[in-house]
Amino acid sequence: MTAFVARQGRIPVSPKCLARGRDGALWTGDSFGLTCIKEGIAKHYAKGNDASGIIDAILPDREGNV
Repeated sequence: MTAFVARQGRIPVSPKCLARGRDGALWTGDSFGLTCIKEGIAKHYAKGNDASGIIDAILPDREGNV
């Protein structure tokens, strides 16, 4: 097991779903939005003000992109 320390961004406290991108990035979804963790950097994509609920599924497109 490897400990992960984010240099930037935030790490979700309670992810509801996980997905791995073709590029090896780890994507998580929670009640705040999406977080992409790649090469030691966590980048958060917040939900819009009019969005509600929890992101509970992350699915790749036909080319395998998350």
